[in-house]
Amino acid sequence: MEKAYLLRISGRVTGIGFRYLAARRAAACPGLKGHVRNLGPGEVEVLAQGDAAEVDAFISWLRAMPYPARIDEFKLCELPLDAKLDSFDIV
Repeated sequence: MEKAYLLRISGRVTGIGFRYLAARRAAACPGLKGHVRNLGPGEVEVLAQGDAAEVDAFISWLRAMPYPARIDEFKLCELPLDAKLDSFDIV
């Protein structure tokens, strides 16, 4: 079963390579699709879609993002599946 989530993560998450770490982790999950992007100082957006177990593992990994990141707020919203997604990108 597939599912999709949109996450807004704020804290110390910009200017430290957060997007690249997230993209590298997503690449380790072959069925994961979506994107990661900066929204502004201290805030990123992550769209994660794929196998439920892979999405859950990816979200758990994001919540525990190692230093130098610091997560102050983690908002999660379930979305309908998007059939157009075919990769995970930094945008």
